[in-house]
Amino acid sequence: MRLTLRSTGRAGTRLQLGAHRRGPPVSLNVRAQVEAIELVAAIDRAFPREPLPTVSLRQAVLADQGISRQITDQEWEAERQLDGQLHWSELSDESLVACRDGLAHLTEESFAYYLGAFLSFAIRNIDANLVGLSGELLGSVVFSVTNRSNYNLGRLKRLSDAQIDCVIQFLAFVSQHSETHASAATKALARYWLKPEARRKTVVHVP
Repeated sequence: MRLTLRSTGRAGTRLQLGAHRRGPPVSLNVRAQVEAIELVAAIDRAFPREPLPTVSLRQAVLADQGISRQITDQEWEAERQLDGQLHWSELSDESLVACRDGLAHLTEESFAYYLGAFLSFAIRNIDANLVGLSGELLGSVVFSVTNRSNYNLGRLKRLSDAQIDCVIQFLAFVSQHSETHASAATKALARYWLKPEARRKTVVHVP
């Protein structure tokens, strides 16, 4: 396991690079494990590592604090110095969990960039304990591709056709292997992702 000297957004942790990630959950049958491996590989191909986004994951975590206080330019730049040069594929599951609050605050550009990391995490942790931090992030990842608020649709519209295909496969995987999130995944597929609207690049605003 390799550790950088960069701390994550959580006290007492370090940003861990992704080489040590675990494989698909052993709770899945062999066929489902193969499906998980193939889906993670498809995501790896569909989500490019460059160009890097203008807002990093750690900056998105910091943005969450902006609700309650003013963030200085120095703080903002300091966070980018810590992870702004890391590709999404270099982030370990532990790092994603530590920066889980950032998912909701990623810009449209950054969301489209980091989504590959979060989808891959969710596949590897599809059996995560619901009361644990991994289970919390799993739910947030599913919500990020099933919520159809105007704000979130703006982020989803940044996805390419190949990335949309990955989301569809991801939700199908969730519907089959997550009792907790199966309903949300199935509804999202039927109501949005399998319709032409999912591939239109403009948002029809919901009042």
